[in-house]
Amino acid sequence: RGIVRPEGDPIRVIAETGGRIEEVCVVEGQLVHTGDAVLQLDKNDLLLKRSSLQTRIHFTELRLADLERQLSDETAIEQQTASVDSIDHEAYERQAQASVANARLQFARTDLLFHRGLVPRQAHEESRAALSKAEAEELRLSSRSLDLKHAQSAARLRELKASATPIRSDVAMLYHELEQTALEIGRRTITSPTDGQVTSLAT
Repeated sequence: RGIVRPEGDPIRVIAETGGRIEEVCVVEGQLVHTGDAVLQLDKNDLLLKRSSLQTRIHFTELRLADLERQLSDETAIEQQTASVDSIDHEAYERQAQASVANARLQFARTDLLFHRGLVPRQAHEESRAALSKAEAEELRLSSRSLDLKHAQSAARLRELKASATPIRSDVAMLYHELEQTALEIGRRTITSPTDGQVTSLAT
């Protein structure tokens, strides 16, 4: 610590934190101004901590940027796929409906001929099976299979968004720690609180 004598009563200058003295920046009798360095405490440990934090922030932000790029790409792909799927699905549905209508017409004719004894039972059964197959395909396409696919894609996007949340929290925490370290580094430099003259040093 030291004593700076302004015009009036002396003011003691005391460090807010402890540490090894690296440099005494003034001598007794020297005139100083507000903010002039009086004493420099060793800050190498804090400088190393700051460098480590900056490195961690850099790589954490790279992880976050990569995840956000992935999220953006998958969102764009999902939007394009959904549009194409919707068009294709509608075309397949129309085709299935036409197949069912044709199979029903064919079965009605075969059924009528079968009951008149004009076609064998095998042809009748084959016509029934063809109708059942066409109806099953129509049912499959008219089900919520497309909605399920989109729901799965949406769940994947939500998962990516959720995984970004803790990384953002890590970045915020690291920046807060970096800010606190910068304050600690500043406290290692003891400055004069006013204009005056150094009257004594007690190191």
